Amino acid sequence: MVAVSESLRLELRGSGIHVSLVYPIYTLTEFHDVEPKRFRLRRAGPVQTADQVARAMLRCLRRPRAEVYPYRPARLLAGFAAVFPGLLDRMMGRVLTR
Repeated sequence: MVAVSESLRLELRGSGIHVSLVYPIYTLTEFHDVEPKRFRLRRAGPVQTADQVARAMLRCLRRPRAEVYPYRPARLLAGFAAVFPGLLDRMMGRVLTR
């Protein structure tokens, strides 16, 4: 999604159309109630509501930007992932189970 968003953003530059990528963290929705057998997620760390994600997206509509982090500390995690991708994979592997 990052590469597609970046490509679209470059192609649409100057057209008045903005492309933003939203990076939500664990969000409380009915998804895990509907699909409990496919994914089991141990909750570790912060949780946000769908309303918090929606409000962040609305702010982006008013003031467009390339990336939206509804949970602002997640931006630090994105930087960490860029510098230490293997370590982040191992950490997330402990959180996500199948």
